[in-house]
Amino acid sequence: VTITGSNFTRSVFTNDTGDYFIFNVPAGGTYTVTPSLTNFTFSPTSRTYTNLSSDQNFQDYVAALSCSYTISPTSVVVPASSGSYGFNIFSNSGCPWQATTTTPWISVTNSSGAGNGTISYSVQANNTDSPRSGTITVAGQTFTVNQNSAQNP
Repeated sequence: VTITGSNFTRSVFTNDTGDYFIFNVPAGGTYTVTPSLTNFTFSPTSRTYTNLSSDQNFQDYVAALSCSYTISPTSVVVPASSGSYGFNIFSNSGCPWQATTTTPWISVTNSSGAGNGTISYSVQANNTDSPRSGTITVAGQTFTVNQNSAQNP
């Protein structure tokens, strides 16, 4: 938690219950209090106090885990035969994800987790003369599976 004002800045840490104390703040000033923690967003993002003249108790902020996701690779080409594969998801610690597919020839076998992980999937054999594509969606990211045809295994 950081407090800033005219000629005054101080940062303090919260205790185990999330409480914080800022001592010896000069009275009469205008101050902005801003919480921060890596991978979190806060509501409100800050509070401003004008003509501060007394303690400000029970000034709570609500923290929410801020998650971002990437996958690697984003696509793959697999042979016409059936098989099992995987791709990686990268996210902040504690950020949940769930992988789904509506492609009938793809089955997701490791479909949920939190933080970094591997999504495992299997494909059925492509016995047709045409290559095909399907997708797996996880945390707003799309992974594309391109499967060769039986004529081009």
